[in-house]
Amino acid sequence: MKSLQVFKIMHVISWIIFIGLSIKAGALIISFIVSIFVDEFASKNLYLGLDLLNVYNFSVFHYSSIIVFYILTAILKAYLFYLLIKVFRHLDVNNPFNLTVAKTITKISYVSFCIGLIAALAYGYTIWLSQKVFFAFNWNASGFLFMAGVIFIIAFLYKRAVELQTENELTI
Repeated sequence: MKSLQVFKIMHVISWIIFIGLSIKAGALIISFIVSIFVDEFASKNLYLGLDLLNVYNFSVFHYSSIIVFYILTAILKAYLFYLLIKVFRHLDVNNPFNLTVAKTITKISYVSFCIGLIAALAYGYTIWLSQKVFFAFNWNASGFLFMAGVIFIIAFLYKRAVELQTENELTI
């Protein structure tokens, strides 16, 4: 009974995080558009204190590249939580191993890997760019790459459990 309540609470928390990350991605897109087309000083406080005015003054192309990396990671993080919501929607505690959940968990591992890969590319780009203009930003690429590996292993085990459950149902 308590585990069912924990699942419901985690489902609600996943929705809250998904909505928050979607709002963050939307706010970043709107702030980026405003900073490019309306007022360049909007890049000073782009989103929650994100200050990229030095990069904007150095090069609009590099500024746009950094923001595109940031927006991509924000959108993929929101999509990651959307997939988690799908897992909770299709998860049946009485029969937890089904193919839909297994495929969704595999997608979560791929999305985590993509986030980590984009963050690693952005980190390298940021290091290279920080030699030319002063700014600092932490992309946390290694955390997502590690998470992708762990979730991929869980997805593999989950798929195997689905296969065993299907075989077991056929033999009975």
